[in-house]
Amino acid sequence: PMLSRIANSDDFDPLRLERNVDLHFVPPGNSIPRDSDVIIIPGTKSTLADLRFLKEQGWDHDIIAHARAGGAVVGLCGGYQILGRKIRDLHGVEGPPEEAEGLGLLEVETDMLTSKTVRSLNGECLANRQPVIGYEIHMGDTAGKDTHRRYIRTANGEDGAINMERNVVGCYVHGLFWSDAFRAAWLNQLQQGTASDLHYRDTVEIALDNLAEDLENALDIDALLNDAKFS
Repeated sequence: PMLSRIANSDDFDPLRLERNVDLHFVPPGNSIPRDSDVIIIPGTKSTLADLRFLKEQGWDHDIIAHARAGGAVVGLCGGYQILGRKIRDLHGVEGPPEEAEGLGLLEVETDMLTSKTVRSLNGECLANRQPVIGYEIHMGDTAGKDTHRRYIRTANGEDGAINMERNVVGCYVHGLFWSDAFRAAWLNQLQQGTASDLHYRDTVEIALDNLAEDLENALDIDALLNDAKFS
C-alpha cells in the first residue's frame, strides 16, 4: 500500500528490478489485490498518522484477510509497528500524545521514544540464514510475545518478530532487500522455483557511472571548478 507519508521507498528498488517480480504500489482508493503473493507495509515518517490513513482506505481489512488466509505479510520499520497490537506515543513524539490499535497480526506493542536510533548494520536473517545489510532509523521500541521469534541478528543484537504461523514478519531494518542472497532465498520461499539473477550493487554502480558521465557531458566541470576557486 502507498502510505501517505511513506519513507525510504528505495527499500523496494531491488524488487522493482527483479525480472520475476511484479511490484505494485497500491494507490489510495484501490483495494489490495487478493492474489498478491506478499503484502509489504513500508516505512513511514509518521506511524500513527499512516495507521489512520491505512484504515481509512480499508487496507487493514485487506491485509488481515490476506494474513488469515495464510498469505505473507512483511512490515518494515513503521510498517512493523503497524502490524502490532498497539502503538503508544505518550511523549507526543509524532504529535499530541495518543495510542492506537494496530492491525494485531503480530503479538507486539510499540512505545514511541524521544531518542532516535540511527545505525548501519550487517547481520543475518534468522529465518533463512542469509546475510543482510542495511540500516535502522526509528524512534520506537517494540516488544511482545512474537519478539521471542526474532527475524534478524546483527552485532547490535536481534531485531524483529515473527508470528506463530510464520507468515507475518516485521523488523526495523531498511535496505533488507539489498542483499542478493537474502532476496533470492526470500523470493524462493514465497514461491518455490522463483529465480533471481540480479546483482543489485552492480546495477547501482552502473547507474552512478552513467549519471557521472551524463553530468560530465552536460557541464563544463573545469569552468565550474575555476569559478569555485575564485568565488
